[in-house]
Amino acid sequence: MYRDAFNLTLYRKRAGLTQGQLAEKLGIKRQVLALWEKGECYPRIETAVDIGRVLDTDPSLIFPEMFKVIPK
Repeated sequence: MYRDAFNLTLYRKRAGLTQGQLAEKLGIKRQVLALWEKGECYPRIETAVDIGRVLDTDPSLIFPEMFKVIPK
């Protein structure tokens, strides 16, 4: 499991949402969200931004690996 999966679960729970509720707000299936939370795959970048919006959290805090800046 990658660290971002733990973060997603943590921020979802802090928002007081079930997997089903968050999935509904994002327009996805609960099973897909469960895969992300298990760390089996990542959401698309656009979806990660939507997750941040729904959870009222900067998506780079939820998905730091996805949003990390690589210096030149």
